[in-house]
Amino acid sequence: MKKVSYLSDINILSSIFEHQYDLLIIVDPFKIVQQDIVCNFLIFYLEEELNFFIDNYPDKKIVLFNYSNTSLDSIKNKVSILFHFHSTPLKDSSHFYFINNPDGRIRWVSPANNKTPTFLNLYNSSGTKAKVYKSLVKTAYILGKKQWCASGSFQVYSKKSLFISQYIQEYQADSYAIFTGTNGPNRKAIIALSKEKNTSHFLKIPLTKKATDLVNNEYSFLKRFEYIKLKKVLIPSVKKLNNGISLSSVKPTQKHKNNSLHRQHLSALYELYNRSAEEVRIHELPIWHTINTNIDKCKTVVPNNKLSFQKHAKLCKLLLTSRSKILPHKQINVGIAHGDFTPWNMYVTDDKLHLYDWEMASNKYPLLFDAFHYIFQTSILVDKVDFQEIKKRLLNLKQMPTCEAIIQEYQIDFNVAYQLYLLYTISYYLHLYSQQQRLHDQAHWLIDSWTAALEDLIENDRLQSDKKASKMKNLS
Repeated sequence: MKKVSYLSDINILSSIFEHQYDLLIIVDPFKIVQQDIVCNFLIFYLEEELNFFIDNYPDKKIVLFNYSNTSLDSIKNKVSILFHFHSTPLKDSSHFYFINNPDGRIRWVSPANNKTPTFLNLYNSSGTKAKVYKSLVKTAYILGKKQWCASGSFQVYSKKSLFISQYIQEYQADSYAIFTGTNGPNRKAIIALSKEKNTSHFLKIPLTKKATDLVNNEYSFLKRFEYIKLKKVLIPSVKKLNNGISLSSVKPTQKHKNNSLHRQHLSALYELYNRSAEEVRIHELPIWHTINTNIDKCKTVVPNNKLSFQKHAKLCKLLLTSRSKILPHKQINVGIAHGDFTPWNMYVTDDKLHLYDWEMASNKYPLLFDAFHYIFQTSILVDKVDFQEIKKRLLNLKQMPTCEAIIQEYQIDFNVAYQLYLLYTISYYLHLYSQQQRLHDQAHWLIDSWTAALEDLIENDRLQSDKKASKMKNLS
């Protein structure tokens, strides 16, 4: 049994395993549960009190979490679903292992009878540390010691078949694993369905209102691709579910390293632009409206976490200054963008980009938006380099033959496209980060780099203005 359990984990597991319910009840005689979020629940310490209470609500759909050392067999048929976190056997239950994040909250869940570590298919990371971890996990499974990888386990009893059963049958899967999602307002659970060691489909289940909007956007966007033939990009097929969507796997049998921007990435973007590019005035763009809305919000928001007020205020001021340099009536070319174009959302082969997770997609992003995002995300989160190195990589991007061709064909003002990328991305995530109760370390890295990027952008603009003024003065 876990030494500590978090209410956020309980809330997430409830939403995944029992999408709609009336009451969440926790039996916690040893006071194991830490209340790290605000949600509606009832807590009991004695089985007798619990029995009496449940008998008075026979028509309610109840989710019960049990942290006592008794199995509550006498109660299990009175609730919709029972989670039992003690080693005491629970009759007719399903057994699961879970693996925690470094902060002690549950990251992955998988059935104890999985013969292979299916949850690794939810872990698209290519660093040395990730490779070592994957190797150790696979070795543990081969030795029949999968519990070595686990942070703990629990049993689940349900009066009806678990929700996942229908999809296991539909996709003929022999194993599955659950990723509980990344903390924040965009959180959604991902379930990998595998057959003979290969994952064929993913189920995406939104866990917040914001996540529901994003998943619906992904569904709508991917359905449009059904009518577009692409040679350089492979995307998932999509199907609507009651509480989310189903996506086919696009993982290739052979793939290349994907830690820097190459020809395949830009060729894929070029093809998307060929199918979608159009000329629009900046003030007509949805992202321009979003930029203005988010900047206005940032001016009035006080960070709800360890993000310093000084850093937040400084970045807000830089956003305001940078926005004032944009000419809203200027015409630019826009087109399809993935919106979260990063190594962990794609695979690279010889001639194609296998691209998934289209939640942030739009058909009216400034061209090269995805390329800028790839460089910033990999530089900061993977390579952990400072802004001066990022600046060099942006210059290298501009000089790549495919990028030069894109710029020439669509008459792209590289600096304006870059500035709009920064304004949109920074204002969007700064507002998001300021509202999160727990801010991860990577957010601080991003904020520091964004601050340096805007400072550099504004300084370059000042130097250009001074240069023009000096030239005009000499002419006069």
